[in-house]
Amino acid sequence: MDIRKYMSEELTFLQNLVTELDDNITIWFPDTILDKTDVMFAAFNNRFAIEDFLIRHAKPTAKMKVALKKFLKIRMKFREDLETFLIVGVEDPNLHTAVGILRLAVSKHIEYLKKEFEPNFVDRISSDQMTIMSQPSDRVDHSESLQITPPANYNVTKLPGVYVRQLKRNS
Repeated sequence: MDIRKYMSEELTFLQNLVTELDDNITIWFPDTILDKTDVMFAAFNNRFAIEDFLIRHAKPTAKMKVALKKFLKIRMKFREDLETFLIVGVEDPNLHTAVGILRLAVSKHIEYLKKEFEPNFVDRISSDQMTIMSQPSDRVDHSESLQITPPANYNVTKLPGVYVRQLKRNS
């Protein structure tokens, strides 16, 4: 599998999900909105998992470490934006505004990923490293060498599912 191609296609998929939600938020029934947001957040969780996998298993150069530190700060802020959206109830009169804000945040984050993170981190992972990472028995976790400590409450692979359940319960 070409991870770079997959990651690029996934960004387009994520952008399309958010655009579809924003374009249809005023005409969809609440159940449809919940179903679409579930798909959207599952897609974001998958993206975060792939990024986390690369971070843990790529052997970073000094330049990659700099890009990675910036990325982790930006992604943490982006995840906070996603979590803020999750607390808006499906019947909330501000839902349409919240989706518009989310769409802008997603566009900005995707632009950052394409212009800075991918060229300065993902594209610097050698083909040999990509091949090694695709073989489960040969994976080596290099995250210790990064010397980056996320906050104690920062979950690097999932958005808190409790908000999704809470959103459904409130609707």
